[in-house]
Amino acid sequence: MPQCLHHCISGAFFRLGCAIDARPKAALSASCLCSLLCMLGLLWLDVIVDYETLWVPRTVESWDDKVVFERNFGKPDRRLVVLVTAPPAAVGGAANVLTLPRLRAAHGVHTTITSVDGYDRLCTRAFEGGPCTVSSILAAWDFAEPSGDVASMLGQQPVVDQRLRRPMVLSTVVGGTAAHATALQMVFLMRNTPETEDDVAEWERRVLELLHDRWKVRSDDGHGEQFPDDIDVHVMAERSFQDENDRAINKDFIIVGLAVTVMILYVTAVTGSNPPVRSRVLLGSSIVVCVGFSLGAGFGICGFLGVGFNQISQMCFFILFGVGVDDMFIILERFKACGGEDEKASAQRTKVAPHGEVRAESVGHDGREDTAAPRIAVALSEAGPSITLTTVTDVAAFALGSNIEVPCIRDFCKGTAACIFFVFVLQSTFFAALLVLDQRRMDAGRVDCCPCMLADPRHLEEKEAAAAAAADASTGASSSSSSSNSQSGSSGGGGGGGGARAGGCMHRFIKEKFAPFLMKPVVKATVVVAFILVACVAAQRLSQLHNHMGITEWMPKDSYLLDVFGVLDTAFVGGSVTVHFVFDLQAADFSEPGTRAALSAYREAVASLPLALPPVNFFLDEPSLCPDAESTAGCSDADVKAWLESSANAQWRPFVVVDDTGKMQYARFTAELAQSAEWVRCLVLRAYHHLALTRPITDVGCASPSEALPNP
Repeated sequence: MPQCLHHCISGAFFRLGCAIDARPKAALSASCLCSLLCMLGLLWLDVIVDYETLWVPRTVESWDDKVVFERNFGKPDRRLVVLVTAPPAAVGGAANVLTLPRLRAAHGVHTTITSVDGYDRLCTRAFEGGPCTVSSILAAWDFAEPSGDVASMLGQQPVVDQRLRRPMVLSTVVGGTAAHATALQMVFLMRNTPETEDDVAEWERRVLELLHDRWKVRSDDGHGEQFPDDIDVHVMAERSFQDENDRAINKDFIIVGLAVTVMILYVTAVTGSNPPVRSRVLLGSSIVVCVGFSLGAGFGICGFLGVGFNQISQMCFFILFGVGVDDMFIILERFKACGGEDEKASAQRTKVAPHGEVRAESVGHDGREDTAAPRIAVALSEAGPSITLTTVTDVAAFALGSNIEVPCIRDFCKGTAACIFFVFVLQSTFFAALLVLDQRRMDAGRVDCCPCMLADPRHLEEKEAAAAAAADASTGASSSSSSSNSQSGSSGGGGGGGGARAGGCMHRFIKEKFAPFLMKPVVKATVVVAFILVACVAAQRLSQLHNHMGITEWMPKDSYLLDVFGVLDTAFVGGSVTVHFVFDLQAADFSEPGTRAALSAYREAVASLPLALPPVNFFLDEPSLCPDAESTAGCSDADVKAWLESSANAQWRPFVVVDDTGKMQYARFTAELAQSAEWVRCLVLRAYHHLALTRPITDVGCASPSEALPNP
C-alpha cells in the first residue's frame, strides 16, 4: 500500500477512534440503528427457488424462449409423477406389474389421488369442459377398474386412450415389455397459473403425505416391510425438489449451529484469561451479533437493489464468520499492544489521562507525538489499513464474481460482497465501541461475563497504584520503562498485563509451545516434505475431476426422489422430456400456402425424429381448417378465429394466440422426446425466414449445433 494512502487511512481511523472513545454508547447505538434501517430491505428481498430462474443464464437464447412461451401461453403445467412397481421381494420372481391384481392396485392409487380435495378444480383439462389430463395405462379402461384379459387388451395396436380417443405411446406409461413390465407411470397435469399456483402446491403436499403414509419409502431389501396391494409406489411432485432442499437446509442449520459453537469456543480460548477481570470472553462473543447484523444489513441492501436470495447465498455465513473473527483479532491485539498488554508494547509509554483512564503515549496520525491519545484511536489507526486492505480485496473478488452469468452464483457474490462490507463497518464501529466499554469494565474491576459483579476490592487499589507508577515512569528516564510495564502487569487491570505471561491462553500456547516446536530443523523439513507430497497428490487427483453434475447429485442422500429417478432410469431409460415448439407469426401471413407449408414441414421434421414419441399433433392437421392447402380460401385471420371459437375445436385454443383484431401472433405444438440421447438435451432449432422457431425451454446450451434439426 502506498505510504500516502496508508497515512490517510490511518488518520481517518484515528479520528474515528477518538470519536468512539469520547461517546462509545452513541457510536454503538448509531451502528445498530443503521444496521436495522438497512435490514428493512429484507421486506423486499426476493427469495428465488425456481430451478430455471436460478441456473439458466439470462444471456442464452433458451431464456428468451422461456420468456416468450410463458408470456403468450403461460407456465407449463405442473406434473405429479407416480410410479408403480412390484415389491423388492418380488423382483427375482413375478416382477411383472401388468397383472390384473396389480393393475387394480394401481387403479386404487389413481382413485386415491383424484379423490384428494381440489383435484377436479385444479387439474389441467384436455380441452375446455373436457376430462382431466392423465397419462396412464389405465386410460385403456377409461380409468375404470381393469378387468378382462390384460394381454389381449394390450395386444391391440394401437392401444387407445378411451377417454380422449387417441392412441397411447406404451413406452411412456409402461416400463419394459408387456410380458415383463417392471413399472407403470402415471402423470397428472395440474394448472400452473398465478391464481392456482398456491392451491396446487397445497394439493401436492396432501397427495405426497397421503401416498407416503400408505406406501412409505423403503429400504432396498424390503425386509420387515409391508407392501399394501402387493405394489410399491414412488411419487414425485413439482414441489418435491424444493421440499427436499428445504429439508436438507433445515438439517444444515444443525451444522451452522455447531460451527457457531466451535467458533465461540475458539474465540473464548483466545480471549479468555485469568484473573476474570482481565478476560474478554463476553467481548469475543459479540462477533456472533456482529455477523448477524452484517448478514441482515447486507441482504437488506440486496433487497433494496433487487438482488435475489437463494440457497447458495446462505453459505456466506461461514465466510463472514471467518472475516469477522480475523478483523476482531487484529483490532484486539493492537488495542492490547497500545496498553502494554503485549511484550512488543514495551517501547510505548503509558500516561494517566485527566479522567483517570490509562491512555497510550504514541505517535498521532499527523506525525506528532500524541501524549494522551485514546487507546482505541491508536489501535484503529494501526489496524485500520490492514482490515481495509483485506476488505477491499474480498469485496473486489466477489464483485468480479458478480459478473458470472449463472444467476444464483451472481446473486451469491453480490450478497456476500455487501455482507463483507458491513462486517468491516461494524467491526470499525460496533466492535470498537464494545471494546471501549469492555476496557472501562476492566478498569472498574468488574468480572467478565458478569459485569454487574465487582472483583476483590484490593484489585482497585492495585489498579490505582499501577496507574500512579505508570504516570511516574512516563516522566522518568527511558531506562525505567521496562520495570514500569512489569509493575503494571502485576496489577491485573486492562492497562497492565505485560510480561512473559501476557495474552490469552491461545496466545501463550502458540508462543511458548507451538512456535518453538515448529522451528526445530527436523519439524521444518517434515512440514516442507509433507506439503510437497500433498501438492503432488492434489495435482494428480485434479485430472480426475469431472464437471458433469446430474440432478440426483444435488439431492440429499436419504431423499425419496432418488428412488423415483432410479426407477425412471432403469424402467423408462431416463423417461421423456416435453418440448414446446413456438412459432412467431406476427410478421407472417398465415393465409399464404407457403407459410402453412413451412409450419407443416417443421412439424413433420420433428415427428420423423427417431426419438420422437408419437403422436405429434398440430392444429394444422385438422381437415376442417384450410381444407385447400394450395389456396388462401378459409385461412384468413377471421376464419382461424371463427374456427377456434367453435366448440368442436376447443382443444386447440391453448395452442394459438390471437390479438384483439383476430391476427394470429403465435402458434405451438408439443412433442415428447426420449432423453436417451445426449443431443436431445441441447436441441437447437434455427430460424426459418421470418418464422422465429424457438428452442425448447429446457435447453441450456449446445456444444454441437450441427446436430440441430434441419430447416424444413
